[in-house]
Amino acid sequence: MNRTPIYAALIAALGALKDNGTVKAVRRPTTGQDFVMPPVLPCCLIIGDKESVRQRRGLPPQHELMIDVHLHANVGKAEAPADRLDAMLGAIEAVLAPAPGQDTQTLGGAVHHCWIEGDIERFELLPDQRCLAIVPVHILVP
Repeated sequence: MNRTPIYAALIAALGALKDNGTVKAVRRPTTGQDFVMPPVLPCCLIIGDKESVRQRRGLPPQHELMIDVHLHANVGKAEAPADRLDAMLGAIEAVLAPAPGQDTQTLGGAVHHCWIEGDIERFELLPDQRCLAIVPVHILVP
């Protein structure tokens, strides 16, 4: 299974966060420093966390990718970090929602389904006026 086009489709879908002004960058980190202190804020970083493979007798294996989407932002002294994270979380939920009349989000046909599932971690009081949300995204690949 080639994972690169799947990640590219997720990045393309999350590109809507750039289009609506929620973030300035959507990408996979290239260095450890990018992961800890992204060079551009606000940003969305896609981090592959783990994969699950189900083998069914007589059928091809079914892969499920579990990806952490990190939403980083900086806030001014007058803005509450919780308010910024709430807006960013609402935006990513809207982007990953299925299109009207559809039951699944297929990332333009690249996957069977992409959805948010699990605990969303929020870090509202980080140093340097930063805040972070980690959103668990699952992708089912046929």
